[in-house]
Amino acid sequence: MRKLTKESLFRIVSQKIKIVNPLNVSTEVILKEIQSDLLSELKQYKENKSKR
Repeated sequence: MRKLTKESLFRIVSQKIKIVNPLNVSTEVILKEIQSDLLSELKQYKENKSKR
């Protein structure tokens, strides 16, 4: 499995959004939302991992 960088994740997600969101309703806003969600998920994951 290849390592996911922030950039590659961003690209994958934005491609998905373009399909889901053909009217292009502020893709940046949606991406920011997703990014913050992902970051909090990652933080949680790291915290849980370090507790073990």
